[in-house]
Amino acid sequence: MSIQALSSVTNKGYSNVSFGKQHENVEKVSKYTSPMKAVPLAVLIAMSPLTTTNAVKIMNGDKEVNKVELSEAPQSQSRVLIYGDSFKSQNGTDVIVMALNTKGGTDSFDQIVLKVGEFTFEAKDLLLREGYLYSSNGVKEGPLRFKEVIAETEIDGKKERLSFVDPNIVNYVEALVAQPTNKSNIKNIRHADLNMVVASSKGQFIFLTDEDLKNYLENSTLYKLVGSNSNLYDEMMTEGFASNRLDAWERRIQGSHGNYIMKFYDLDDNPDNAELIVVQKEGDRDGCIEGVVFVDGKLHGVDNALSTGVVSVIRISPNPLSNYEEYITDDILANEIVKFYNSPKYNKSLKYSMTVMQSESNLALGDY
Repeated sequence: MSIQALSSVTNKGYSNVSFGKQHENVEKVSKYTSPMKAVPLAVLIAMSPLTTTNAVKIMNGDKEVNKVELSEAPQSQSRVLIYGDSFKSQNGTDVIVMALNTKGGTDSFDQIVLKVGEFTFEAKDLLLREGYLYSSNGVKEGPLRFKEVIAETEIDGKKERLSFVDPNIVNYVEALVAQPTNKSNIKNIRHADLNMVVASSKGQFIFLTDEDLKNYLENSTLYKLVGSNSNLYDEMMTEGFASNRLDAWERRIQGSHGNYIMKFYDLDDNPDNAELIVVQKEGDRDGCIEGVVFVDGKLHGVDNALSTGVVSVIRISPNPLSNYEEYITDDILANEIVKFYNSPKYNKSLKYSMTVMQSESNLALGDY
């Protein structure tokens, strides 16, 4: 199913979110042109026993909340623990959350920190996210809604911003932020979109800024209406191909995101099977189907991973010899393509035959 079909999934009051297992070697990616270095997320060091969540007590201004030991707080005469609690996230990570006064006094706090093993993170932002996946033809899937704490720590001598997404942990931080005694730089929860697109033939997702997303869509030939030149495949047939179109096989499909025409071509002078499928959505140009990838997407925080669900990605190029591909998402169309792929009517013997595969996409959430 696509991320649009996740409304039935609920975890502690958060709809459209499911939780997966943490993966190592997650890549943190910025802009659609250049992936950055891998970010280490192996911080699952045992720390302290689980205590009762005190978010409700904090929201009610209860001074008798159950605090973690002061020894867990960063040691300094100028730092006083005002609130604190420890959690075991849904993937087993132990996290201690502390509200500290670093400027003197015990009536307020000015810093929120999260301690995970040897790492101490300072909370920098609290977000209500709506994540969307955009296709090359402008289809917008989602939203995937979740709350996120962005926190900063030092890794290998460099400051890195990573995320915490477990609902219990984020709820606690949100309760701290709502307190009148909160003097930190985080004053409220901020709304922010998260833009994603598919960026490789293996179905890897990447994050885009708003400007990058605009450029991505403007440079997509699928997104632009081509008008009278919309049947590009027929016009771009490379010399040497037998362009025997099997008109009787043509199918019209009502998909998840529009209506499509599937056109079939015989390239080996055997009309009993087809070697190439061309698909065209109403209003778009056509293109050769290069393959279908069923992508299991994971958005990783330090404490957990959010699942997009399985997204059906269809790879399309102007012709079978092109190295340029664009990506659309449509569950119904993808299933129809796979059904034909598995039938005796499709000849898989050519070197450029389409492929069907499963893949994972792992992205580290952070300062986006």
